[in-house]
Amino acid sequence: MRVLRICLIIVILVSPGWSAPTPLVPGSRIQALSGAFTGLADDANALFYNPAGIAYHNALSTDISFWRTDDGKLGGISAMFINPSTSGGGMAGIGWTGIGLTSATSDERAGAFVVPTVHSPAKMVPLGVGLKLVYARNSTMDLKWRGTVDVSTLVYIMPTMRIGAVIRNIIKTNLSQFPSSMVLAASWTPIARMTAMAEMEGSSIEEIKDGDGNISLAAEVQPLIYTVFRGGMKIDDDTTYYSLGAEIKHTDRGSGLGAAYWFPSDDFGHGWFSIGFT
Repeated sequence: MRVLRICLIIVILVSPGWSAPTPLVPGSRIQALSGAFTGLADDANALFYNPAGIAYHNALSTDISFWRTDDGKLGGISAMFINPSTSGGGMAGIGWTGIGLTSATSDERAGAFVVPTVHSPAKMVPLGVGLKLVYARNSTMDLKWRGTVDVSTLVYIMPTMRIGAVIRNIIKTNLSQFPSSMVLAASWTPIARMTAMAEMEGSSIEEIKDGDGNISLAAEVQPLIYTVFRGGMKIDDDTTYYSLGAEIKHTDRGSGLGAAYWFPSDDFGHGWFSIGFT
């Protein structure tokens, strides 16, 4: 497994890239799901998408992902770590993601550090808070740093369905890569080893209610114990994106190696390839 990981890292560093903006979407698994993860939040990616999901974690969870930028160089990396405590229900976690690492245009260097915490003001209604330090380049090539906060919840309304809600970047950053927004999402597991996800994101609750926000739909299927297939679509303004991905797991619920390809509907060849380790 170690040799395979090293070989795949070499491939992603030297293979050709595509002419497309680099997305700031942490996690290879999440890219395979077109970003529809807020209503599930069942691994370390919850740090960036829904910190309240950590309340349901009972084991160590990590994620390291790499993806490509428009000129074939290493475009983005994300690294996340969650370690739930066995005493007192506490937890520890930290995450970082960034784009424009080896080459950057005036608007393509950005990243975020996040430290999560979870509280339960009501039974089975966790309140997650992600403390974030974000940075981005502006049009004058200056690197700006800002502090902000994500607030979220994730509730089981039945054993097979979760409902999630997030307010991202409550403190306005004035950075285009980190706008303030609201997300409403759900995940549903109709049968064992299959989960469907849906979410809508907008700048306000009114935009979401009017159906004017970004919509993401995805599904994850595990036909074999050690194999997972994923796919999704995201409608962002007038553009539709599609995603495909797969993961080979070392254990049933443990470590694995996954890959994803995310692309605009009108240009399959100009997408983003990512690879991740859990």
